[in-house]
Amino acid sequence: MEEKPLDKISLPEPDIDLGEELEEEILYEPETTWGEVIQSVFAAFSCIDDIDMEMASPMDRKRIKRIRRKGLRMIDVGIGEIYAEKFETDDNNEED
Repeated sequence: MEEKPLDKISLPEPDIDLGEELEEEILYEPETTWGEVIQSVFAAFSCIDDIDMEMASPMDRKRIKRIRRKGLRMIDVGIGEIYAEKFETDDNNEED
């Protein structure tokens, strides 16, 4: 088969009309609220409540303590944010 020079090769025209917009579904996930974070922490706590610390391995004990420590911090920050948001709005309404 004889090879043609690159400038002599004809390419088929694309079938896409560039003036036409492509329809794409855009997925939007809203930001997680502090209430959802607190619910997730309580779900995690309920998972580890039934674990017998005496039977757990040393590594598992460290994980459980870490989950509790981080969960308590998240609850503390979340409640603080919810409190500030609630009472900040009430204070602004009272001043008007």
